[in-house]
Amino acid sequence: MVLGCALVAGALAWVAPFWVAASALAFVVLVRSRRFAFALVATLGLVVGFVRAKAAVDVQEQARVTSTGKGRCTARARVASSPIWLHGAVRWDADLSNVECDGGSAPALRARL
Repeated sequence: MVLGCALVAGALAWVAPFWVAASALAFVVLVRSRRFAFALVATLGLVVGFVRAKAAVDVQEQARVTSTGKGRCTARARVASSPIWLHGAVRWDADLSNVECDGGSAPALRARL
């Protein structure tokens, strides 16, 4: 149970490092005198969970950059068509301008969002 919780908490450390570190420190302080093995397992689980989460995020980020070719982009959008509900999602067309991406700027274009 301790290892499972530590693995999950290690993954959460990627998005909330302060809270996970504070919780882990409190756990280690509480159990270190009675059960050193629990503290060791919790520490190991946190490290493994964090490394797994970081690897998964890095792989997803690389796949996103590779698939778009530009990385993350921001733009100013003007709605070009009314939103519609299609296949369980709201979709609409927008004219994008001032497009800035990680890899540089992009030309103005119409996008379906």
